[in-house]
This record gives sequence, C-alpha cells and structure tokens, in this order.
Amino acid sequence: MNGIDLNSQLSTDIEIRRTGVPYLYLTNRATHELIIDVYSKLAQGYIIKPSSPKELISTLKAIMDYWQVCAMPS
Repeated sequence: MNGIDLNSQLSTDIEIRRTGVPYLYLTNRATHELIIDVYSKLAQGYIIKPSSPKELISTLKAIMDYWQVCAMPS
C-alpha cells in the first residue's frame, strides 16, 4: 500500500477525519501529475525529501514546528 492508497482508505473513516490529523506526503517523487493527484485527495502537504540527512532533519523539524502551532478541530 502506498501513501495515496492509505490516504484514500483513512479519508473514509469519519472519526479520523474529525480529528483533523494532517496528511502530508514526504517523498522523492515529484511529477506534476502526482502532486495534483495528492492535493485532489485533500492532502495538507507534499514535501520533496532533501538529498542530505541534515537538510531532511531540518525540513522535518520545520514541519513539526508548523503543525504544533496550528489550531486543530479536536
């Protein structure tokens, strides 16, 4: 199962949808069609993995910092 399939399966669960859990894609694939597909399934983010581990850690920290200050419905 890939992330798109998982998102489709989780999005049918009303309880999960009510929690407001953000659905982010972290991948090294970046085709225009894939990005359109992901956002059409209501993803909150599509992040292309940086090539270096240091950049990846920095990117993940920025993502976590962002979501910690967001107001969530739950």
